[in-house]
Amino acid sequence: MANFFFPNTGCFEVEIRFPTYYFKFESFQGIYQQNPITQLFFQRFMHINDYPPLRYYSFSDKYCAQLEIPDLSTQNELQKIFFCNLSNSNSTSDYIVAEAVDENAEFIYLIIDQNRIQTVNRMFLQGTLEIYKFAYQELWSLTPNACTYIRNLQMVNSFLEKQLTEYSTYIECYKQSVTSMHTQALSKDVQLAKLLEEAQKKNAPKKPVRKVNIKVEVPPMDCLLCCSNPKNIVFLPCGHVVACKSCATEKLDILLGKVINQRRTPRNCPLCIQAIKEAREVFI
Repeated sequence: MANFFFPNTGCFEVEIRFPTYYFKFESFQGIYQQNPITQLFFQRFMHINDYPPLRYYSFSDKYCAQLEIPDLSTQNELQKIFFCNLSNSNSTSDYIVAEAVDENAEFIYLIIDQNRIQTVNRMFLQGTLEIYKFAYQELWSLTPNACTYIRNLQMVNSFLEKQLTEYSTYIECYKQSVTSMHTQALSKDVQLAKLLEEAQKKNAPKKPVRKVNIKVEVPPMDCLLCCSNPKNIVFLPCGHVVACKSCATEKLDILLGKVINQRRTPRNCPLCIQAIKEAREVFI
């Protein structure tokens, strides 16, 4: 393959889509193209010699872009498989190519790893992939009807491939959302468990209070008049018990169980000076 170099180039981002994933590359592309390449749909891996018209074909006028291969330390497992399939150290003439089409399936693009060829000018410091653009008739001897059929079929495949990739992205986002919701639910469960534990602690039966012996002074039971006999007469209606039977009948001259006429013989409670209407004996 001849040496080639296009000084009039622009930097773009190219996305190569696979059925359920895609890779993004930094790309240098010739600005002479009508539209820059931004998206390619991978079809299959092939040998260049499997395209009979290309066995003695000059590739230099079909060159359209150069992609930067990411550093090996940053490649994921799928990228490593893709780049490994493009590398072929057994032969210098038969190259492995990745066949791809654009979104409208207007052209066939061959992606080739030519890092073994020193005459290819590199636009990047690291390894690169070269992209060549061909018309359908340049790769296969097809009738117009067969070319239209293949192009329509590849266009449908590109659409389904893009849709599947987007669905896979939605599924991953949904999984992340479910994981986040599950984490939030666990956090709320932990908070609820703490609240229940605190409520149980508050409602738990308290330890019995130790009994404390308190001394209560009981009022004296002796008659307030003689201070010798126990008091056992209640004055009504005040209810005071202040005198014994002897003092009530002798000193106060009260007949027990009879209504006292306050006009003739007025009697007052020695404690509250309230008029006594009746006096009765009580047993304490």
